Amino acid sequence: MSEKKLTVILPREKAVSSATLVFASEAEAAEILPKLTEQGSAAAVVSDPEKWRDIPSMMEEVLTVFGEQAADFTRLYLIGGNSLSELAWTVAGAYSRVLAGCCIDGGAEHLVPVRDAKFLPIRAYAGEKQERFSAQQLIRSLRTIGSEWADFVEEEFLSSDALTWLFSQTKETQYEVHWLKPGLWSIEAGAIESFYLIEGEEKALLVDTGMNQGPVLPLVRSLTKLPVELALTHAHGDHMLHVDEFDKVYCSPREGQLPMEFLHAMMPGVSIDFTKYIPVEEGDVIDLGGVKVEVLAAYGHTPGSVVFVDHAHRCLFSGDAFGSGTGVLMAIPGTMNVSDLLESVKHFLTYQETLKDYIWYGGHRCQEFGEQKHGEYYNPLCFEVLEDFVVLCEKLLNHDETLFCEPGTNSWVTETVYTVSYQKAAMWVVKSKIC
Repeated sequence: MSEKKLTVILPREKAVSSATLVFASEAEAAEILPKLTEQGSAAAVVSDPEKWRDIPSMMEEVLTVFGEQAADFTRLYLIGGNSLSELAWTVAGAYSRVLAGCCIDGGAEHLVPVRDAKFLPIRAYAGEKQERFSAQQLIRSLRTIGSEWADFVEEEFLSSDALTWLFSQTKETQYEVHWLKPGLWSIEAGAIESFYLIEGEEKALLVDTGMNQGPVLPLVRSLTKLPVELALTHAHGDHMLHVDEFDKVYCSPREGQLPMEFLHAMMPGVSIDFTKYIPVEEGDVIDLGGVKVEVLAAYGHTPGSVVFVDHAHRCLFSGDAFGSGTGVLMAIPGTMNVSDLLESVKHFLTYQETLKDYIWYGGHRCQEFGEQKHGEYYNPLCFEVLEDFVVLCEKLLNHDETLFCEPGTNSWVTETVYTVSYQKAAMWVVKSKIC
Protein backbone atom coordinates (compact mmCIF):
# COMPACT_ATOMS: atom_id res chain seq x y z
CA MET A 1 0.00 0.00 0.00
CA SER A 2 1.17 3.55 -0.66
CA GLU A 3 1.98 6.07 2.09
CA LYS A 4 -0.93 6.45 4.46
CA LYS A 5 -3.16 9.49 4.03
CA LEU A 6 -5.21 8.89 7.18
CA THR A 7 -4.53 9.66 10.81
CA VAL A 8 -6.47 7.90 13.54
CA ILE A 9 -7.46 10.01 16.54
CA LEU A 10 -7.62 7.87 19.68
CA PRO A 11 -9.66 8.55 22.82
CA ARG A 12 -7.68 9.89 25.76
CA GLU A 13 -7.54 7.82 28.94
CA LYS A 14 -10.06 5.37 27.52
CA ALA A 15 -9.76 2.03 25.76
CA VAL A 16 -10.84 1.99 22.12
CA SER A 17 -14.41 0.63 22.15
CA SER A 18 -15.38 1.34 18.53
CA ALA A 19 -14.21 3.03 15.34
CA THR A 20 -15.84 5.87 13.42
CA LEU A 21 -15.16 7.09 9.90
CA VAL A 22 -15.87 10.80 9.58
CA PHE A 23 -16.49 12.53 6.26
CA ALA A 24 -16.36 16.22 7.08
CA SER A 25 -14.59 19.51 6.46
CA GLU A 26 -11.85 20.46 8.90
CA ALA A 27 -14.21 22.88 10.64
CA GLU A 28 -16.92 20.23 10.96
CA ALA A 29 -14.40 17.65 12.16
CA ALA A 30 -13.20 19.99 14.89
CA GLU A 31 -16.71 19.90 16.37
CA ILE A 32 -17.31 16.19 15.81
CA LEU A 33 -14.05 14.62 17.04
CA PRO A 34 -14.26 15.60 20.74
CA LYS A 35 -17.70 13.97 20.91
CA LEU A 36 -16.32 10.73 19.48
CA THR A 37 -13.24 10.46 21.69
CA GLU A 38 -15.45 11.11 24.71
CA GLN A 39 -17.40 8.00 23.68
CA GLY A 40 -14.20 5.92 23.47
CA SER A 41 -14.29 5.72 19.69
CA ALA A 42 -11.21 5.84 17.49
CA ALA A 43 -11.84 8.20 14.57
CA ALA A 44 -10.44 8.69 11.10
CA VAL A 45 -11.32 11.87 9.22
CA VAL A 46 -11.62 12.24 5.46
CA SER A 47 -11.74 15.93 4.57
CA ASP A 48 -10.20 15.71 1.10
CA PRO A 49 -11.44 12.60 -0.76
CA GLU A 50 -9.46 13.64 -3.85
CA LYS A 51 -6.35 12.21 -2.18
CA TRP A 52 -7.55 8.72 -3.03
CA ARG A 53 -7.85 7.08 -6.42
CA ASP A 54 -11.35 5.83 -5.66
CA ILE A 55 -13.64 4.87 -2.80
CA PRO A 56 -12.44 1.22 -2.56
CA SER A 57 -8.80 2.31 -2.14
CA MET A 58 -9.86 4.84 0.48
CA MET A 59 -11.90 2.26 2.39
CA GLU A 60 -9.05 -0.24 2.21
CA GLU A 61 -6.85 2.21 4.08
CA VAL A 62 -9.64 3.07 6.53
CA LEU A 63 -10.15 -0.58 7.47
CA THR A 64 -6.40 -1.15 7.67
CA VAL A 65 -5.73 1.71 10.07
CA PHE A 66 -8.66 0.74 12.28
CA GLY A 67 -7.42 -2.86 12.28
CA GLU A 68 -4.04 -1.65 13.52
CA GLN A 69 -5.83 -0.18 16.54
CA ALA A 70 -7.54 -3.53 17.27
CA ALA A 71 -10.88 -1.87 16.65
CA ASP A 72 -14.05 -3.91 17.17
CA PHE A 73 -15.29 -4.36 13.60
CA THR A 74 -18.80 -5.16 14.79
CA ARG A 75 -18.90 -1.51 15.92
CA LEU A 76 -17.71 0.47 12.91
CA TYR A 77 -19.65 3.70 12.35
CA LEU A 78 -19.91 6.47 9.77
CA ILE A 79 -20.62 10.15 10.33
CA GLY A 80 -21.14 12.47 7.39
CA GLY A 81 -20.90 16.22 7.83
CA ASN A 82 -22.95 18.49 5.59
CA SER A 83 -20.00 19.39 3.35
CA LEU A 84 -19.42 15.72 2.35
CA SER A 85 -22.89 14.24 2.74
CA GLU A 86 -22.91 12.95 -0.87
CA LEU A 87 -19.76 10.88 -0.25
CA ALA A 88 -21.10 9.68 3.11
CA TRP A 89 -24.32 8.38 1.52
CA THR A 90 -22.36 6.65 -1.26
CA VAL A 91 -20.11 4.85 1.23
CA ALA A 92 -23.09 3.98 3.44
CA GLY A 93 -24.68 2.15 0.52
CA ALA A 94 -21.53 0.47 -0.76
CA TYR A 95 -20.28 -0.65 2.67
CA SER A 96 -23.52 -1.28 4.55
CA ARG A 97 -22.36 -4.86 5.28
CA VAL A 98 -19.38 -3.41 7.17
CA LEU A 99 -20.98 -0.48 8.96
CA ALA A 100 -23.07 -0.84 12.13
CA GLY A 101 -24.77 2.54 11.90
CA CYS A 102 -24.43 6.08 10.57
CA CYS A 103 -25.52 9.68 11.02
CA ILE A 104 -25.48 11.97 7.97
CA ASP A 105 -26.18 15.69 7.82
CA GLY A 106 -27.69 16.40 4.40
CA GLY A 107 -28.72 14.74 1.16
CA ALA A 108 -27.08 13.36 -1.97
CA GLU A 109 -26.92 13.93 -5.72
CA HIS A 110 -27.55 10.25 -6.54
CA LEU A 111 -30.37 8.07 -5.26
CA VAL A 112 -29.69 4.53 -6.53
CA PRO A 113 -26.44 3.80 -4.59
CA VAL A 114 -28.16 4.84 -1.37
CA ARG A 115 -30.79 2.11 -1.68
CA ASP A 116 -28.16 -0.54 -0.93
CA ALA A 117 -28.25 0.78 2.64
CA LYS A 118 -31.71 -0.75 3.14
CA PHE A 119 -30.64 -2.77 6.19
CA LEU A 120 -28.29 -0.19 7.73
CA PRO A 121 -29.41 1.81 10.81
CA ILE A 122 -29.32 5.44 9.64
CA ARG A 123 -30.27 8.78 11.12
CA ALA A 124 -30.35 11.59 8.57
CA TYR A 125 -30.57 15.33 9.14
CA ALA A 126 -31.69 18.15 6.84
CA GLY A 127 -28.33 19.93 6.50
CA GLU A 128 -27.82 23.44 5.22
CA LYS A 129 -26.24 22.60 1.86
CA GLN A 130 -28.92 21.31 -0.49
CA GLU A 131 -28.35 18.35 -2.80
CA ARG A 132 -30.54 17.01 -5.61
CA PHE A 133 -32.17 14.57 -3.19
CA SER A 134 -32.80 15.80 0.34
CA ALA A 135 -32.09 13.69 3.40
CA GLN A 136 -35.82 13.30 3.94
CA GLN A 137 -36.28 12.00 0.38
CA LEU A 138 -33.44 9.52 0.78
CA ILE A 139 -34.93 8.16 4.00
CA ARG A 140 -38.35 7.90 2.36
CA SER A 141 -36.77 6.00 -0.52
CA LEU A 142 -35.18 3.51 1.89
CA ARG A 143 -38.40 3.02 3.81
CA THR A 144 -40.30 2.48 0.55
CA ILE A 145 -38.18 -0.60 -0.20
CA GLY A 146 -38.68 -2.00 3.29
CA SER A 147 -36.10 -0.40 5.59
CA GLU A 148 -37.15 -0.37 9.24
CA TRP A 149 -33.92 1.22 10.43
CA ALA A 150 -33.76 4.54 8.52
CA ASP A 151 -35.09 7.73 10.14
CA PHE A 152 -35.15 11.42 9.29
CA VAL A 153 -34.49 13.38 12.47
CA GLU A 154 -35.55 16.99 13.01
CA GLU A 155 -33.12 17.92 15.73
CA GLU A 156 -29.56 19.14 16.17
CA PHE A 157 -27.02 17.08 14.24
CA LEU A 158 -25.13 14.69 16.52
CA SER A 159 -26.93 15.52 19.74
CA SER A 160 -26.06 13.48 22.81
CA ASP A 161 -29.13 11.31 22.17
CA ALA A 162 -27.98 10.70 18.59
CA LEU A 163 -24.54 9.57 19.73
CA THR A 164 -26.06 7.29 22.36
CA TRP A 165 -28.20 5.75 19.63
CA LEU A 166 -25.30 5.45 17.19
CA PHE A 167 -22.93 3.72 19.60
CA SER A 168 -25.62 1.28 20.70
CA GLN A 169 -25.70 -0.23 17.21
CA THR A 170 -23.71 -3.41 16.56
CA LYS A 171 -23.38 -5.82 13.65
CA GLU A 172 -23.76 -8.67 16.14
CA THR A 173 -27.52 -8.13 16.21
CA GLN A 174 -28.15 -7.12 12.59
CA TYR A 175 -29.47 -9.28 9.74
CA GLU A 176 -30.12 -8.74 6.05
CA VAL A 177 -32.82 -11.01 4.61
CA HIS A 178 -32.90 -11.36 0.83
CA TRP A 179 -35.63 -13.20 -1.04
CA LEU A 180 -33.81 -14.92 -3.91
CA LYS A 181 -36.70 -16.79 -5.54
CA PRO A 182 -39.85 -18.60 -4.36
CA GLY A 183 -38.83 -20.91 -1.55
CA LEU A 184 -35.27 -19.60 -1.18
CA TRP A 185 -33.80 -16.88 1.05
CA SER A 186 -30.31 -15.62 1.81
CA ILE A 187 -29.75 -14.33 5.34
CA GLU A 188 -26.69 -12.15 5.89
CA ALA A 189 -25.58 -11.94 9.53
CA GLY A 190 -23.19 -9.49 11.12
CA ALA A 191 -20.48 -8.22 8.80
CA ILE A 192 -19.65 -11.30 6.71
CA GLU A 193 -21.70 -14.42 7.54
CA SER A 194 -24.29 -15.90 5.16
CA PHE A 195 -26.77 -18.70 5.66
CA TYR A 196 -29.79 -19.87 3.70
CA LEU A 197 -33.37 -21.04 4.05
CA ILE A 198 -34.85 -23.56 1.61
CA GLU A 199 -38.59 -24.19 1.71
CA GLY A 200 -40.19 -27.38 0.43
CA GLU A 201 -43.83 -28.44 0.51
CA GLU A 202 -43.59 -30.28 3.85
CA LYS A 203 -40.68 -28.71 5.72
CA ALA A 204 -37.90 -26.15 5.45
CA LEU A 205 -34.14 -26.50 5.75
CA LEU A 206 -31.81 -23.89 7.19
CA VAL A 207 -28.26 -24.24 5.87
CA ASP A 208 -25.97 -22.97 8.68
CA THR A 209 -26.90 -20.38 11.33
CA GLY A 210 -24.36 -17.54 11.44
CA MET A 211 -23.14 -16.40 14.83
CA ASN A 212 -25.05 -13.24 15.70
CA GLN A 213 -26.14 -12.52 19.25
CA GLY A 214 -29.57 -13.74 20.32
CA PRO A 215 -31.64 -16.61 18.89
CA VAL A 216 -31.94 -17.04 15.13
CA LEU A 217 -35.02 -19.27 15.03
CA PRO A 218 -37.55 -16.42 15.56
CA LEU A 219 -36.20 -14.75 12.41
CA VAL A 220 -36.51 -18.00 10.47
CA ARG A 221 -40.04 -18.52 11.79
CA SER A 222 -41.00 -15.12 10.38
CA LEU A 223 -40.10 -16.40 6.89
CA THR A 224 -41.76 -19.84 6.92
CA LYS A 225 -44.53 -21.56 8.87
CA LEU A 226 -43.21 -25.03 8.05
CA PRO A 227 -41.14 -27.17 10.44
CA VAL A 228 -37.49 -26.15 10.15
CA GLU A 229 -34.49 -28.49 10.25
CA LEU A 230 -30.82 -27.47 10.27
CA ALA A 231 -28.09 -28.64 7.88
CA LEU A 232 -24.47 -27.77 8.69
CA THR A 233 -21.92 -27.32 5.93
CA HIS A 234 -19.28 -27.71 8.66
CA ALA A 235 -18.86 -27.32 12.40
CA HIS A 236 -17.30 -23.88 12.89
CA GLY A 237 -18.87 -21.30 15.16
CA ASP A 238 -19.77 -18.84 12.44
CA HIS A 239 -21.87 -21.59 10.84
CA MET A 240 -23.40 -23.44 13.80
CA LEU A 241 -23.47 -21.15 16.84
CA HIS A 242 -27.26 -21.56 17.13
CA VAL A 243 -27.32 -25.34 16.72
CA ASP A 244 -28.98 -25.78 20.13
CA GLU A 245 -32.15 -24.10 18.83
CA PHE A 246 -32.93 -26.98 16.47
CA ASP A 247 -34.28 -30.45 17.21
CA LYS A 248 -33.10 -32.03 13.96
CA VAL A 249 -29.57 -31.32 12.74
CA TYR A 250 -27.71 -32.81 9.76
CA CYS A 251 -23.92 -32.90 9.93
CA SER A 252 -21.07 -35.04 8.64
CA PRO A 253 -19.76 -37.32 11.41
CA ARG A 254 -16.25 -36.54 10.17
CA GLU A 255 -16.55 -33.15 11.85
CA GLY A 256 -16.05 -35.04 15.09
CA GLN A 257 -12.36 -35.12 14.15
CA LEU A 258 -12.10 -31.36 14.81
CA PRO A 259 -10.32 -30.40 18.08
CA MET A 260 -13.06 -29.97 20.69
CA GLU A 261 -10.99 -27.43 22.61
CA PHE A 262 -10.93 -25.26 19.49
CA LEU A 263 -14.70 -25.64 18.90
CA HIS A 264 -15.54 -24.74 22.49
CA ALA A 265 -13.30 -21.68 22.23
CA MET A 266 -15.22 -20.60 19.12
CA MET A 267 -18.60 -21.39 20.68
CA PRO A 268 -18.49 -21.01 24.48
CA GLY A 269 -21.64 -22.36 26.12
CA VAL A 270 -22.87 -24.21 23.02
CA SER A 271 -23.63 -27.90 23.37
CA ILE A 272 -21.62 -29.72 20.69
CA ASP A 273 -22.42 -33.42 20.43
CA PHE A 274 -21.87 -34.98 17.03
CA THR A 275 -23.51 -38.23 18.17
CA LYS A 276 -26.85 -36.39 18.41
CA TYR A 277 -26.77 -35.09 14.84
CA ILE A 278 -28.14 -36.98 11.85
CA PRO A 279 -25.03 -38.16 9.94
CA VAL A 280 -24.80 -37.24 6.26
CA GLU A 281 -22.35 -38.49 3.67
CA GLU A 282 -21.91 -38.01 -0.06
CA GLY A 283 -25.01 -39.09 -1.99
CA ASP A 284 -27.48 -38.68 0.89
CA VAL A 285 -30.67 -36.75 0.10
CA ILE A 286 -32.76 -34.58 2.40
CA ASP A 287 -36.34 -34.57 1.09
CA LEU A 288 -38.29 -31.43 1.97
CA GLY A 289 -41.31 -32.45 -0.08
CA GLY A 290 -41.04 -31.40 -3.72
CA VAL A 291 -37.51 -30.14 -3.04
CA LYS A 292 -34.63 -32.58 -2.67
CA VAL A 293 -31.27 -31.50 -1.26
CA GLU A 294 -28.30 -33.73 -2.11
CA VAL A 295 -25.12 -33.98 -0.04
CA LEU A 296 -21.67 -33.86 -1.69
CA ALA A 297 -18.33 -34.22 0.10
CA ALA A 298 -16.02 -31.19 0.07
CA TYR A 299 -13.37 -31.84 2.75
CA GLY A 300 -10.23 -29.80 3.24
CA HIS A 301 -11.23 -26.71 5.19
CA THR A 302 -12.52 -29.25 7.73
CA PRO A 303 -12.57 -33.07 7.61
CA GLY A 304 -16.33 -33.23 7.12
CA SER A 305 -17.16 -30.14 5.07
CA VAL A 306 -20.05 -30.83 2.71
CA VAL A 307 -21.94 -29.03 -0.03
CA PHE A 308 -25.74 -29.12 -0.13
CA VAL A 309 -27.16 -29.19 -3.66
CA ASP A 310 -30.73 -27.92 -4.13
CA HIS A 311 -31.80 -29.36 -7.48
CA ALA A 312 -35.23 -27.70 -7.43
CA HIS A 313 -33.74 -24.20 -7.23
CA ARG A 314 -30.62 -25.20 -9.24
CA CYS A 315 -28.13 -23.96 -6.69
CA LEU A 316 -25.64 -25.25 -4.15
CA PHE A 317 -24.51 -24.14 -0.70
CA SER A 318 -20.81 -24.63 -0.10
CA GLY A 319 -20.09 -23.08 3.30
CA ASP A 320 -16.34 -22.43 3.47
CA ALA A 321 -15.25 -25.48 1.48
CA PHE A 322 -13.97 -23.42 -1.45
CA GLY A 323 -14.04 -19.99 0.13
CA SER A 324 -16.62 -17.40 -0.84
CA GLY A 325 -14.69 -15.30 -3.33
CA THR A 326 -11.59 -14.20 -1.44
CA GLY A 327 -9.99 -17.52 -0.48
CA VAL A 328 -10.07 -20.76 1.53
CA LEU A 329 -8.89 -20.67 5.13
CA MET A 330 -6.38 -23.50 5.72
CA ALA A 331 -4.69 -21.95 8.74
CA ILE A 332 -6.79 -22.85 11.77
CA PRO A 333 -6.87 -25.94 14.01
CA GLY A 334 -8.41 -29.00 12.38
CA THR A 335 -7.90 -28.09 8.73
CA MET A 336 -6.61 -30.86 6.51
CA ASN A 337 -3.48 -30.80 4.37
CA VAL A 338 -3.24 -29.08 0.99
CA SER A 339 -3.00 -32.49 -0.68
CA ASP A 340 -6.37 -33.41 0.88
CA LEU A 341 -7.92 -30.19 -0.40
CA LEU A 342 -6.51 -30.89 -3.86
CA GLU A 343 -8.05 -34.36 -3.84
CA SER A 344 -11.38 -32.91 -2.69
CA VAL A 345 -11.42 -30.20 -5.35
CA LYS A 346 -10.59 -32.68 -8.10
CA HIS A 347 -13.40 -34.92 -6.90
CA PHE A 348 -15.88 -32.05 -6.91
CA LEU A 349 -14.86 -31.11 -10.42
CA THR A 350 -16.29 -34.46 -11.60
CA TYR A 351 -19.73 -32.89 -11.07
CA GLN A 352 -18.96 -30.00 -13.40
CA GLU A 353 -21.19 -31.19 -16.24
CA THR A 354 -24.10 -32.11 -13.95
CA LEU A 355 -24.02 -28.83 -12.01
CA LYS A 356 -22.63 -26.47 -14.67
CA ASP A 357 -25.61 -24.06 -14.63
CA TYR A 358 -26.12 -24.08 -10.86
CA ILE A 359 -25.59 -20.94 -8.78
CA TRP A 360 -23.13 -21.20 -5.88
CA TYR A 361 -23.83 -19.67 -2.48
CA GLY A 362 -20.88 -19.54 -0.07
CA GLY A 363 -20.81 -19.05 3.67
CA HIS A 364 -19.60 -15.45 3.36
CA ARG A 365 -21.41 -14.23 0.29
CA CYS A 366 -20.28 -10.61 0.52
CA GLN A 367 -16.71 -11.74 -0.20
CA GLU A 368 -17.69 -12.21 -3.84
CA PHE A 369 -17.56 -8.42 -3.99
CA GLY A 370 -14.58 -7.92 -1.71
CA GLU A 371 -17.03 -7.13 1.14
CA GLN A 372 -18.44 -4.07 -0.60
CA LYS A 373 -21.53 -3.55 -2.73
CA HIS A 374 -20.06 -1.37 -5.45
CA GLY A 375 -16.72 -1.62 -7.19
CA GLU A 376 -14.79 -3.55 -9.78
CA TYR A 377 -14.08 -6.64 -7.67
CA TYR A 378 -16.36 -9.60 -8.42
CA ASN A 379 -15.23 -13.18 -7.98
CA PRO A 380 -18.25 -15.49 -7.56
CA LEU A 381 -17.76 -19.16 -6.79
CA CYS A 382 -17.94 -21.41 -9.82
CA PHE A 383 -16.15 -24.38 -11.35
CA GLU A 384 -13.58 -22.08 -12.97
CA VAL A 385 -12.46 -21.06 -9.47
CA LEU A 386 -12.04 -24.74 -8.58
CA GLU A 387 -9.90 -25.30 -11.67
CA ASP A 388 -7.64 -22.49 -10.46
CA PHE A 389 -7.57 -24.14 -7.02
CA VAL A 390 -6.13 -27.28 -8.60
CA VAL A 391 -3.24 -25.26 -10.03
CA LEU A 392 -2.76 -23.33 -6.78
CA CYS A 393 -2.59 -26.51 -4.69
CA GLU A 394 -0.19 -28.16 -7.13
CA LYS A 395 2.06 -25.11 -7.10
CA LEU A 396 2.12 -25.17 -3.30
CA LEU A 397 2.91 -28.87 -3.15
CA ASN A 398 5.69 -28.40 -5.73
CA HIS A 399 7.08 -25.45 -3.71
CA ASP A 400 6.77 -23.20 -6.74
CA GLU A 401 8.86 -20.10 -5.96
CA THR A 402 6.87 -17.99 -8.44
CA LEU A 403 3.77 -18.31 -6.27
CA PHE A 404 2.89 -15.03 -4.59
CA CYS A 405 3.14 -15.47 -0.82
CA GLU A 406 2.30 -12.74 1.70
CA PRO A 407 3.09 -13.55 5.37
CA GLY A 408 0.72 -12.68 8.18
CA THR A 409 -0.86 -13.99 11.38
CA ASN A 410 -4.19 -14.98 12.89
CA SER A 411 -5.36 -15.55 16.45
CA TRP A 412 -5.84 -19.31 16.15
CA VAL A 413 -2.35 -20.53 15.19
CA THR A 414 1.20 -19.67 16.21
CA GLU A 415 2.69 -20.37 12.77
CA THR A 416 3.11 -17.70 10.13
CA VAL A 417 0.04 -17.58 7.89
CA TYR A 418 0.71 -17.13 4.17
CA THR A 419 -1.73 -15.64 1.69
CA VAL A 420 -1.25 -17.37 -1.66
CA SER A 421 -3.18 -16.94 -4.87
CA TYR A 422 -3.42 -18.08 -8.46
CA GLN A 423 -5.86 -16.43 -10.87
CA LYS A 424 -9.29 -16.59 -9.16
CA ALA A 425 -8.21 -18.94 -6.36
CA ALA A 426 -6.64 -17.88 -3.06
CA MET A 427 -5.80 -19.46 0.25
CA TRP A 428 -4.57 -18.64 3.74
CA VAL A 429 -2.23 -21.47 4.74
CA VAL A 430 0.52 -22.42 7.18
CA LYS A 431 3.60 -24.31 5.99
CA SER A 432 2.85 -27.37 8.13
CA LYS A 433 -0.26 -27.99 5.99
CA ILE A 434 1.63 -27.84 2.68
CA CYS A 435 2.02 -31.58 2.28
